[in-house]
Amino acid sequence: MRSPRDVRKSRNALIGRAIRLNRRWPDLPRRVRVHIVTVGASLLTNALRDDQNVKQLLPNASSVRDVENALRDGRPTRRELVEALLSYVSRKGNAACAELTSMSEHIDRRLVDLVYLLHTDTEVGEVCGTVLERHLNRSGIRAERRRIEGFRNEEEFRERGLQNLLLVTHELIKKHREDAVLVNATGGYKPEGTALSILAFVMGKPVYYRHEDFRTTVFIPPLPIDWREDVLDRVYRSALMDLSRGSMDASEFERRYGKEVAERMLEDLMLIRERDGKYEMTEFGRVIYWVAFSDP
Repeated sequence: MRSPRDVRKSRNALIGRAIRLNRRWPDLPRRVRVHIVTVGASLLTNALRDDQNVKQLLPNASSVRDVENALRDGRPTRRELVEALLSYVSRKGNAACAELTSMSEHIDRRLVDLVYLLHTDTEVGEVCGTVLERHLNRSGIRAERRRIEGFRNEEEFRERGLQNLLLVTHELIKKHREDAVLVNATGGYKPEGTALSILAFVMGKPVYYRHEDFRTTVFIPPLPIDWREDVLDRVYRSALMDLSRGSMDASEFERRYGKEVAERMLEDLMLIRERDGKYEMTEFGRVIYWVAFSDP
């Protein structure tokens, strides 16, 4: 049994830790400026080209795949590469990678309160996400990583990766529905950026992107419409509700909703797809479903 003295020491330690955390992260403003950022591998590819320390750690690596394999083999360790990349970012600043460059205008104008870094479940994704999180925190900007499962191979990406990315982003936007949320779709692959842009538009949030050639930031505002009332017909809502419970035999779906509705949802709106004689929701269909049936 713990003595009263031990209890007091433990309590004081917790209070001290809380005070230190509060000093590091003061209360956020009433309306938080949130940036949801996809994390790619530009930090790594830039460092492989420019930084001698990183080159020494990865002497035989000429591509992201080479680095992924090297990290899986433990040569170098994830920690060693993170430390080398942190030194590189400290030296290069916001020019170190696409994610920081695209946020630089907002950072310089103190328009960033909280950053969510969405990185893949690969070794490279973990490393790049960790480096950016630690760098931003050291710079006085609160940053949190979110690991997105399903990016280790093509089959995983098709079945789970994109859907998980959209689901996590949807939950973050809902969490900050009263805040100023911007989606930064610069990092990562084009399918990720495109999917996140669609989600942001549907949920009424702007997207920005750093144009590589023009070296300027492009903002794309959401459409001023209510997807619940203005766009999504009641029959589509009912069909998506049915498919949210699982796939449905194509003939049964067409019997309930008509072949014309099925063809429009399949070919024009791309809300559903056919697989093995059954209809199921596409990733975009799930986005529309989440928005249509989640709390406003």
